[in-house]
Amino acid sequence: MMKNALVILFLSLVTPFACQRSEADSPQLVYSEFYKAVSAGEWPAVYNLLDSNSRRCIDRVAELLARQSRTDQKPLDFYLQQLQGQLRAPLRQVTLVEQQGDRAELEVVSGPCNRQDDCSRRRVKLVRQDGHWRILPDLKRPLISLWGREEC
Repeated sequence: MMKNALVILFLSLVTPFACQRSEADSPQLVYSEFYKAVSAGEWPAVYNLLDSNSRRCIDRVAELLARQSRTDQKPLDFYLQQLQGQLRAPLRQVTLVEQQGDRAELEVVSGPCNRQDDCSRRRVKLVRQDGHWRILPDLKRPLISLWGREEC
C-alpha cells in the first residue's frame, strides 16, 4: 500500500513537468516562437530556432559575403528582412499536418483573412534535433539571391 502511494505521489509530481515539456517543444509552438521572433526582428532568436545544417549554411554564406562586402551592414540582414516581409500578420493558425519520428510538417495560415485571397497558406517543415524542434527553412531562393548558388 505504501509502495503504491509513493508511486502515485511520484507520478503526480513528475507528470505536470513532462506534459509541460512536450507542449513547450511541440512543432506548433516552436513555429509560433519563430514567427514572433521574425516579426520582432530578433535575429539571434530566429537563428537559434533553425536546424543545425541551416545555421551552418547561413554562417558559411555570411562569412563569404562578409569577405566580398566592404560595408558595415551584416550581409544576411537582407535575407532576414526579406523573411520578415514574407510573413503576413497576424498569425491565424498553425496546424500539424504530419509527424513521423523526428520530422514534422505544419500548415500555417496568416494574414488579415478578410477575404479568401487575404490569407497566406504555406507548409513549413521542422526537424527534432537534440530533443528540440527546429525550423527547416527553404534556403534555395535566398541563397540564389545572395550568393548565386542553390546550396552551401
